[in-house]
Amino acid sequence: MEKNIFLKDPVKHIDIKSFDSTGIIESMKDMSFTARDTAGAADILNKMINDEECTIMLCIAGSTIAAGCMQIYVDMVKHQVENEDNHVSIDSVKDFRELTEIKIKSQVSGLFMIGGGVPKNFAQDTVVCAEILGEDASMHKYAVQITVADARDGACSSSTLKEARSWGKVSTLYEQMVYAEATSVLPLIISYVYHGRSWEDRYQRRLSKIFD
Repeated sequence: MEKNIFLKDPVKHIDIKSFDSTGIIESMKDMSFTARDTAGAADILNKMINDEECTIMLCIAGSTIAAGCMQIYVDMVKHQVENEDNHVSIDSVKDFRELTEIKIKSQVSGLFMIGGGVPKNFAQDTVVCAEILGEDASMHKYAVQITVADARDGACSSSTLKEARSWGKVSTLYEQMVYAEATSVLPLIISYVYHGRSWEDRYQRRLSKIFD
């Protein structure tokens, strides 16, 4: 009986195509605090999309999918997966090595991180791993992180993007921390980029193209 009560109201996933946040994001650029940070994040993501040489790495906190952002991710990523053996296999070491190889082949790269944790660490550490392998890989040129975590207590994967610069992971030229709960700002950022429509002219980069 209690289960039926808790599950009676389904989560509805927001559709960023159904509204245009361009006006509010443009207005937020002249504000302060989280509003300005959110607008800055939208601007940097737009720069990633307009950079033809940039490989964009999307890092997602899984909880935001169940919280109503699933359709956003579907719209952001419509393509980089073929499984010839028709099975699912999770090999974190192999996954990290493949991500590092993508970084090595993509000298210009950008990170768009919702939350932190393992996805953030994997994506950032590809630069360090490349150096360990004796390969030359530049820092991630662009980086956005949306988080409510605080680095003081070891959360936020223990570092801000500016701190990641000291490790040679992320450039601070185009970086933006947005301290906000993701479901409140992510729809605005992605709607802004979607309705800007720069993605229509973006070359579709596939792994086969990167490794050619």
